[in-house]
Amino acid sequence: YARCCSLERKFAEFGVKHNLNLKPCENDEIFANNFTLIKALYASQNSVLDAYTKGEPYFIARALLDICQEFNKFYHNTKILDDSNPSIAPELMEIVVAVKACLAELMPLVLIDMVEEM
Repeated sequence: YARCCSLERKFAEFGVKHNLNLKPCENDEIFANNFTLIKALYASQNSVLDAYTKGEPYFIARALLDICQEFNKFYHNTKILDDSNPSIAPELMEIVVAVKACLAELMPLVLIDMVEEM
């Protein structure tokens, strides 16, 4: 969560520098390259329902771990704020914003405090 917040702060400066704004992602290649992360975000919705119906909060914890692992891979394998290719940053940031929103919804359900800065 803190990493997502940091990227949002850095994107604000990066966006001003390159005259960019967040916009809907239209690049299918970005979705294809990050399918596992997007799939983990989508699957997290079912984890809440499963946790509720089965009385097992570990479904939510497992979803959080999956999202964090996939986001970590995404972060390390993707140059999100790249001065040599700034036009792709808004679409990559859309994924970061989605991860942050998902974590913000799930973390309180398993009593994990969100830290915006490390």
